[in-house]
Amino acid sequence: MAAAVFDSRRVYSAAAGRYAEASERMWGWAAAGLAAQIGDLPTRADVLDAGCGPGGVTVRLARLLGPDARITGVDVSDEMLARAREQACNWGVENVSFECGDITALEACALPGASFDAVTAGLSLFLAPDPTATAAGLWRRVRPGGRMAVSVVGEQFFCPAFDHLLLILTDAYGGEPPYIPWRRVDHPDTLRAVLEQAGIPAPELRVEIRQVPLDQPDDWRDIMLGTGIRSLLEGLDDDTRAEVERASIDHVEEQRWRTLAFGVIFAWADKAVGPLS
Repeated sequence: MAAAVFDSRRVYSAAAGRYAEASERMWGWAAAGLAAQIGDLPTRADVLDAGCGPGGVTVRLARLLGPDARITGVDVSDEMLARAREQACNWGVENVSFECGDITALEACALPGASFDAVTAGLSLFLAPDPTATAAGLWRRVRPGGRMAVSVVGEQFFCPAFDHLLLILTDAYGGEPPYIPWRRVDHPDTLRAVLEQAGIPAPELRVEIRQVPLDQPDDWRDIMLGTGIRSLLEGLDDDTRAEVERASIDHVEEQRWRTLAFGVIFAWADKAVGPLS
């Protein structure tokens, strides 16, 4: 299997600018949907947004929970965190802070507390080398009576443009399909299994599929280079990569695709109060 390594720090540091713009314009609803899964919390709630990226979930939580809440965003990419701080400034929220850290090793982060009233992980869990261990680590950060909410991409992933791109990539890699980390949990059953194996009891799940707008064919380039798709192209030499990108964009234009289907799976669970927590 080609390109079977995913380096989140490298990929998303390079993708930060394109991702920050595209995520708000094209799938900001996914950030809003995850923030909405956080239920009633104490007035002065502490919330951890793990793998916060450019801060789409973080700033929405800050507004949703009010100025007395404290939201901490953690991301492995300094470039993404710079975008997140800019986002917080643009949204006018001050009850947020951002820390550079790996969500697979939160004990190394300079966090304000050992546990939180809620923990979120928006479109980040599936990038971890071991999603089950990472989910278990995040769950340990949830206080009794608190909630954990995550989102992952679903099987409908920028369809049909991504499906066509995979055909081109498989050919470019000599007949071997590239490694796609998010496909490990892109179905409700596989995500539920990961969460339950992580010790998270009875998670609730919801699938939402929407159409991502393409105002012009080059918007597809922003998606390819501004998301994890970028990692699938990095294993190619420069000339082959340019050919693959051009062929994919040309196909989008030829087919006159102006929207792409994008699915997100939301999952959440509450931690019991007492011995079972």
